[in-house]
Amino acid sequence: MEECYTALSFLRRFFSECSKSETELLRSDGQLQKRIGLLVQHANRAAAHLSLEDYSLDIIDLAHFAAACTVIGEIVRSFDSPDLGPDYFNKLDTASYQAAQRVFPQIAKFQMFVSWNIEQQARLYWQWGEDNGLHMLLNQIQHAIGGEPKGDA
Repeated sequence: MEECYTALSFLRRFFSECSKSETELLRSDGQLQKRIGLLVQHANRAAAHLSLEDYSLDIIDLAHFAAACTVIGEIVRSFDSPDLGPDYFNKLDTASYQAAQRVFPQIAKFQMFVSWNIEQQARLYWQWGEDNGLHMLLNQIQHAIGGEPKGDA
């Protein structure tokens, strides 16, 4: 029961940090919030690529968001669907790459989580304490998957 409460508290705080308005996200101190703000801007402006405003997104913006979503998904899976197994998202990462390779045979070898045990990583974030875990998820996870921050984002 205590673990459930700790994980739920972590998730509630994560969603509170990342579900703000576009403007609040872009003014946030966290890198992930800024990246989500950029993604929201881009999604809300169908012609963003034609605009004079800068809506450029880098692959690390998307990778950071995808990695954070995967960690959040693993936290939820560990409580709601433990029968799927602790390697569920690692297997999904491998299957995704294999599917992409069938469609695009020349694709470069890239799996976001090839060197990660996602289950252990996700557990670390919520068990490490809200402040530490959130800081790692919002600002550091892109380094673990091999990405470097771009500019201010």
